Amino acid sequence: LQEDSVKSRFFHFSMLHFLKANWNQFASGEREALESYHSFLAKTDNWYQINADFGLRLAERKQYIKAQKVLDRLSAYIQRLPAKQQLNIALNAYNAGEFEKADSILDLVASEHITLQEQFLLQSTRCRTAMMRLDYPRALSSIGQLLDCGLEISTEQRLEALYLKEVALCLAPRGYTQAKQLFRKIVQEFEPEDSLFWMERIYRTAMDYYRGDMSKKYLQHAQALSNELSDDEELAKSTHNLGFEHFRCGEYQDAIACFQEGRNILEDI
Repeated sequence: LQEDSVKSRFFHFSMLHFLKANWNQFASGEREALESYHSFLAKTDNWYQINADFGLRLAERKQYIKAQKVLDRLSAYIQRLPAKQQLNIALNAYNAGEFEKADSILDLVASEHITLQEQFLLQSTRCRTAMMRLDYPRALSSIGQLLDCGLEISTEQRLEALYLKEVALCLAPRGYTQAKQLFRKIVQEFEPEDSLFWMERIYRTAMDYYRGDMSKKYLQHAQALSNELSDDEELAKSTHNLGFEHFRCGEYQDAIACFQEGRNILEDI
């Protein structure tokens, strides 16, 4: 059958009818997948909403690649969806590694139709997407708008924004000195209690600016916060970075011990 022929649509409409008549005979994940697939090919009145809902449920389960395959069906219809769903579809594209696609969808989102929290998410995701595309001027512009637009944000959100700005500056041409200055400002102005999550990540960037004891001190702070958060993945990263710092200092046995510890943590996850 040709995919968009009348016969094809009738076939998929019949399959959809059969599915709904025997709904309880299928496992929930299987029937969701079949409903979205057959409604898409049958072009039922609400097929794009069915596929958007199913794709975003997969995204919530962190099945980003599977979700993207479903959400890609909406490419010609995404403008019909509410702004919040557009934002969530863009987030999934980012998590699936489809950075150019995420960028184009973010441009569709009307900020006046989403909450203040979602506006923050919109701008921070624009920054992340731009960085992944190596477009550091755009990343810095996005995060600058977020910090300077007067949007009421929490201390934790401010730390997230400053972290993104620091990383973008560090990677941007001629931005290293400003990044180091921003790092110093953050660690002077904020305490770990302001946000264990973001201060852990900020401390871990110390090795970009310092060598030796100063770098180790901040990396050990990062390890302590990872332990407090029970975040084994971030603990493994901090431990690996500490191993690299020992390596740079010529402390090879300590480096090997840290690398092995980081590997053991990851294997246990």
